[in-house]
Amino acid sequence: MSSGASMPCLLMLVLTTNVCLAQRLYAAGVAPAPELDCPLMSELGSSASLQTAPWAFARTINVMQQGAPNQRSLGQVRATPFSWTSEFVLHHPQTNKEITKIVNPLGLWDTTQEIYNCQGQLMGKLTYPFDWKNMFSNRYLKHRVLDAQGNHIASLVQEQFTSSFFASPQHFIYLQDVNGNALASMRHPSGGWRLNPFGEYFDTQIVMESLNAQAPPPATNPEFLSLIFANALASENRLGPYASMIVYPALILLFCICMVCMCGGFKKVASCLTCCGICTWICGKRESRKPTVEENETLIEKESKAVKRDVWSCCSRRQVAPGGDAPKK
Repeated sequence: MSSGASMPCLLMLVLTTNVCLAQRLYAAGVAPAPELDCPLMSELGSSASLQTAPWAFARTINVMQQGAPNQRSLGQVRATPFSWTSEFVLHHPQTNKEITKIVNPLGLWDTTQEIYNCQGQLMGKLTYPFDWKNMFSNRYLKHRVLDAQGNHIASLVQEQFTSSFFASPQHFIYLQDVNGNALASMRHPSGGWRLNPFGEYFDTQIVMESLNAQAPPPATNPEFLSLIFANALASENRLGPYASMIVYPALILLFCICMVCMCGGFKKVASCLTCCGICTWICGKRESRKPTVEENETLIEKESKAVKRDVWSCCSRRQVAPGGDAPKK
C-alpha cells in the first residue's frame, strides 16, 4: 500500500478516535438532572385519620391510613416553631422531604392563608372576611378556597355534626364545592384532654363524603386536604399540646418576675402593668420624684410651725424684740 493511499485511512482513524473520546468525556461530565418535582402523597382513601403526637415540642400530626393488619403512614405535618408566622409543613413519610406547607396570617387584619409546594410556588389560598364580632364569638367563618390564579373553587365550613369545646379555638371543618356539596370532612374526634369549658382533641378522622362531586385542584388533592385539616386540628398552635402547657406558663411566670424586679416590689406591679412596656421609665420617674416631694412636705411643716399663733391672736400686731426699739412707721 502506497503512502498516498494510507493517509486517508489514518485521517479517518484519528477522527473516529477523537469523536469517540469526545462522546465519553461529554457523557462523563454531564451531571444528572436535578429533581424538580415535589414528592407525591398517596390518596387518603375512605379511612384516613389525623393523630397528634402529644409530647412533641413542635406540633406534630401524623396522617395515617387505617387498614388491616397495621396502620400505614401517609405523611407527617410539623409546625415550624421559630418563624414570624405560624407555618405547618407536610413531609413525606419515607424520605422526610417537604411536600407542601401552609402559612397562616400574622395579624388580625390579615385573613389570608397561603399554601405553597416544596419549590415555594403558590398552590392556593384560604380567605375569609374580617369581623370584629368573631373575636368574641369564637366561630369558624366560612373560608373561600382559591386556586393559584385567585379563582373560587371550593369553601371550608364549620362542621355542624362534630362539636368542639366551647372555650377552645379548635374547630372541625368540612370542604364543599361551590354548589354546597360536601366533599371531605373532619369527623369523630377522640383523645386529648378536657377541663370544661376548656379542652382539646388530639385525633380525628378524615371522611370523604362524596366520590361523585369534584372540585378543581388543588381542593381535593390529598396534600391539600391533609394540610388544611391538620392546621385546623392544631388550632395554628406551634407547640405540642403538653409542651404548650409547660412553656407558656413558664413565660408568664418569667414575665411577672421581671416586672417585680423592674418596678421594685409587688405593690407597684399593678401600676407598672398599665404602662404598656414603659414601666421602667414610669417607675424610675416616680422614684426620682420621691425626695422632692418629701423635702417639700418637710419645708411646709416647718413654715407652719414657725407662723403658728394662738387662736386669740388672730389680729396683725407689731412685735418688738426684747430690749430693742420699736420699728419706725
